[in-house]
Amino acid sequence: MEISAGSSPPLPGHTERGALGRGEPVASVFTVVIPTHNRPHALRSCLEALVAQRYPRARFEVIVVDDGGGEAVAPVVAEFSDRLRLSLHRQARAGPAAARNQGAMHACGRYIAFIDDDCLAEPNWLAAFESTFCAHPSGALCGGDVANPLTDNIYVEVSELILRVLLERYRPEPGGFYFFRTANLALRRDEFSATGGFDPSFETAEDREFCDRWLHRGGVLLRVSAATVWHANPLGFRGFLHRHYRYGRGAYRFHRVRRQRGSGRFRWEFLQFYFFVLQACLASRRSVVRKVVLVVLWQVCNTLGFLAEFLSERGRQMGGGSVS
Repeated sequence: MEISAGSSPPLPGHTERGALGRGEPVASVFTVVIPTHNRPHALRSCLEALVAQRYPRARFEVIVVDDGGGEAVAPVVAEFSDRLRLSLHRQARAGPAAARNQGAMHACGRYIAFIDDDCLAEPNWLAAFESTFCAHPSGALCGGDVANPLTDNIYVEVSELILRVLLERYRPEPGGFYFFRTANLALRRDEFSATGGFDPSFETAEDREFCDRWLHRGGVLLRVSAATVWHANPLGFRGFLHRHYRYGRGAYRFHRVRRQRGSGRFRWEFLQFYFFVLQACLASRRSVVRKVVLVVLWQVCNTLGFLAEFLSERGRQMGGGSVS
């Protein structure tokens, strides 16, 4: 549907509150959770965009979770201590899913809005989500659009094209949505807890798994196109290959978990998705040959990742280890 206008146990960590967050927790409408890992400059830009929200600052708090990064995050957070109600939590390296769960555990807001550290929220981001929640008080998982500002980076362009085709073509029902990306996601805090949070065993595809579980429980996915973020994550050739190899591993885990809980099986007709991606590349009419080559490489890397995860699972089973 489109709108235009128990979680894992806490890991040991340290908490720091900014000037606007001292003392007893202040009731908030929103808690914004930002997982971060070794990207202080990107985090600074993300926080700047939150300062620029056309939304009362007293009505939202921001929780940054440092996922075992080696670069100092505290100095960046301190820069915003007088402009945002802000706290910093640290955990041992456990991945973005666990970091989001960690942030959600400390949330005071009625709603949680997830954003990645390399994303910039449009000024009406929180206001657009609030309007949607007022119209749909329960059972709504809201996802905003994720826009690409790096139009001159062909690796990012092809990666975003693949995701766009997936979201447009593979839907559970006409007009419905299959999943939303964790880079731009909002829901009620109590419903996040009741759903069980993100599965921390996923390094990628945790958003697909969470949304599928949400739908399986009877919830709905609402697209809020006015709640846009800009995703600025440059990619090179090697980064492109590595990303889609990891996505392939996550895809295998996703389909296995989905089959186990009875919410669906891998459908071979889904392979037509690859045809639609190639079709979209041909329709772009710019650097078409390079894009087609990258799509072929994406399919190779995705398949290798899928097979690697399958073989890894079989190896654990033969060795007597449990499969999470």
